[in-house]
Amino acid sequence: MKKFLLAVILVSSLFSLNEVIQAQDFTFTRIGPNISIPYNPNDTPVVQIKGRVQNLTIDSIDFKITRLIVNTPLDWETQMCYELCYAGFIDSIPYGDTSYYTLLPSQQADSFYIDFYCRSQGIGSAIVQMFEYGNPLVSSQDTFIVDHGSTSIHQTSSNVEDFRLEQNYPNPFNPSTKIKFAIPKTDFVNLKVYDILGNEVSDLINNRQLNVGTYEYEFSTSGLNLSSGVYYYKLTSSEFTQVRKMMLIK
Repeated sequence: MKKFLLAVILVSSLFSLNEVIQAQDFTFTRIGPNISIPYNPNDTPVVQIKGRVQNLTIDSIDFKITRLIVNTPLDWETQMCYELCYAGFIDSIPYGDTSYYTLLPSQQADSFYIDFYCRSQGIGSAIVQMFEYGNPLVSSQDTFIVDHGSTSIHQTSSNVEDFRLEQNYPNPFNPSTKIKFAIPKTDFVNLKVYDILGNEVSDLINNRQLNVGTYEYEFSTSGLNLSSGVYYYKLTSSEFTQVRKMMLIK
């Protein structure tokens, strides 16, 4: 029994050594809320979110900043800036093994920002960490998120076995209705609405990469100037296509 307890203690100690220690002597935080912008297929917005580094001690601190995790659509790019901007492929700034920034005692700096190049519809996020130069286990981090045109779509589940496009609800509807669908693999998805003659009247999801899951899209006819009648909505991915009928009543 003593040998077992000793083994548990040793494993726990090794695990704790690998954990990142959240710094008590400096902080790194996002300035303001994460950003949501509407989607426009004719525009490629560059969204900037700022961060703040702060020294809480009476000593100077040498530090670096790194992107730990980036989760964006494939055609997006992120770029980090602090005093100057670095190329998108650089994950740690200042660039170079012997380079670092310095915060004077009690100094606060709002010089950091990260750019998101939103080339398609979707949600992009980056976890960014400030760590003490020479002691990367001492750190502080925050998450930066940009939502480009997905305010009408919500993931309701991540447990999916097959492709599915459900009947919209309510149906008939006026002015809005919910469209649910499921994809069992990460894929690029299109969801479009057509009139009875086959003319596209609304591009709801434009070749957007979605993770495995069940999704719900709230389709609103406000501002579309559509008349009462039958419409069709079509879901397309690399391996699946399905069309369903819905009715708008004014």
